[in-house]
Parts: sequence; structure tokens; C-alpha cells
Amino acid sequence: MKPFILKFLLLSLAILFCQREMYSQETSITILYYERMPFFGQPYTNDEGFIISIMRLILDDAGIPYTFQKGPLNRLFEYAKKDELVCLPGVFKTPDRELSYTYSKFPIYQDASPRYIIRQSDSLSFQNVHTIKDLLSSKKTLGVIRNYSYGAWVDENVKLYNPPMVITDITDDQSNFTRMLLLKRFDYFFAGGEESIYSIRVNPETKGLTTMMLLDDAPIGNIRWIIFPRTFPEELLEKINSSIEYVKRGVMYNSIIKSIINE
Repeated sequence: MKPFILKFLLLSLAILFCQREMYSQETSITILYYERMPFFGQPYTNDEGFIISIMRLILDDAGIPYTFQKGPLNRLFEYAKKDELVCLPGVFKTPDRELSYTYSKFPIYQDASPRYIIRQSDSLSFQNVHTIKDLLSSKKTLGVIRNYSYGAWVDENVKLYNPPMVITDITDDQSNFTRMLLLKRFDYFFAGGEESIYSIRVNPETKGLTTMMLLDDAPIGNIRWIIFPRTFPEELLEKINSSIEYVKRGVMYNSIIKSIINE
């Protein structure tokens, strides 16, 4: 190969390499999260939460660098509207949110059927509750988290039956919400199957004090997506969407799902 051709190729490769490095640094994405086990915990630990684990798989496959930022849920939803490279994973789809955010093309997870959590000492008083109408018409007080969607089925029925409610802001730790239940701030709260299993069987603070209840008419679980600001770059969104499809077919994703079921 002639020297000038070799020099040209080397120079071209160097330029491409530099452009790739600059592109990578400029496109680092901030993953927003809050603590709500088993969905969200501490990144890069054994208790990072399975949504965080799935999100890392997706962005690693897409080749997009990322960092994590933890905060209260209501602030994270506001932050996710900003004209910045941010995303909030594990979010349900609602009509209002679809107006405010860009959703991933594909979901990243589907929950088990919704359940509700009560104090174990109150089990007898819930024995005649079989449907969501029975529950929300029971005059018992429901605990809800401000700005949190429990999925269309629960949200719509809560709006329809308008039960007595205590609306609260959780900060960094979902276990605070369970403590409120035990302190009798309210009588029950809704949770996905995964969260119910975690709360009942894994959390040492609540083990033996709370119990998980099923509803006969509960539908299949809610679908979780990733949301982005409306201004999120289309090129990056396409990469992420492509990686979601690929990762969900992989061994690592299936291993994460099995660990949730077996928890």
C-alpha cells in the first residue's frame, strides 16, 4: 500500500475515533430513579432492583453511556420533562403522560396482577372482599402515593368509587409507605404482585405484620415503559428501542425475570 494512502486511512480512522468518543461523552443519559424495591434500589449492588438491572442491559447493548440520579418521585416526573438527556424507566402509560412525554416504542416489563396489602391483624375484616368494587366500597381508607399511577384498572376504579384516601409523599424509601400502613394512617394500599411478594416475604421490618390479598377480577398486570422528554433525540430513541427488543430475547433478561418470580 502506498504511504500516502496508508496515512490517509490512519487519519480517517483517527477522526472517526475522536468523533465517536465525543459523541459518547455528549450523549450520556441520566437514568432517573427512586427507591421502591423490588423495582428500584441502589444501582450496582445486589439490591439494585430489577427495573434498574433491565435498564442497564438495554443501554449497555445500545452502547450509550449513562449515569443515575435518585430523587423523590414527583420531582423525577418534572425533571423528565426537561430538554435534557434523561429517562425514567418502569412507568405506566396514561393519557395525560402521553401528552407530556415520549414513550419507548416497546415495553420493558409486564407486572403480575395487582394485589393489595393490609395489616395481618385486619385479615378478618377483609374476608368478604372479593372484587375491586367490594374493596373500594368498604369505607376502609386507601393509601396512595401522590403522582403515582397504579395502572389504568386501579386508577379508573379509584376515580369511580372515590374511597376514603390518605395521599402521601414518599421520599427515598418505599418502606416508609408500609410503615404508615402499620401505624394505621390508612388500611390498605395497592401494589403489583412483585412488590407484594417483596413486602411480605423479604422485608424484615414488615415480615409477619402485613399480608397480600388477591382480587377475583384483577386483570393481567400493568405494562411498564421508559419515558423521555418530548425533545429526546430520535436517533438515540431508535437505538434504545432496538435494544429493548434485542435484550428481551436474551438470557440475561430472562434470568432477571425468573429471579423476580422465584423471589
